[in-house]
Amino acid sequence: MKDIQASTEGFPKIAINKVGVRNIELPITLIRKAGNKPFGTIATISSYCDLVEDLKGINMSRIERTLVPIFMEDKGSLVTELSSTAARELQKVHNTNHVYLKVKFKYMDYN
Repeated sequence: MKDIQASTEGFPKIAINKVGVRNIELPITLIRKAGNKPFGTIATISSYCDLVEDLKGINMSRIERTLVPIFMEDKGSLVTELSSTAARELQKVHNTNHVYLKVKFKYMDYN
């Protein structure tokens, strides 16, 4: 199947600073300092990138397909590490220079 977003003809050549998806909800596992047990919460993730003028668009489904394995399958990394990994992977799959990633979650510490 042809990747329409990768088309280089038949559309106005205009760069866009920010395209993407917001408020993707994913279950994540967080680890705490001092060896406490991991706990689960729900993260709300927004992801955007720039769109260079030579491309028609980005494939929005690539955002979720990239984020799900990183945030849902890793049970031992810090959220900052996961976010860095996700940003690098999103930059690769969209072939872009700039990626914006916002990860929000509730953290309740009952110690």
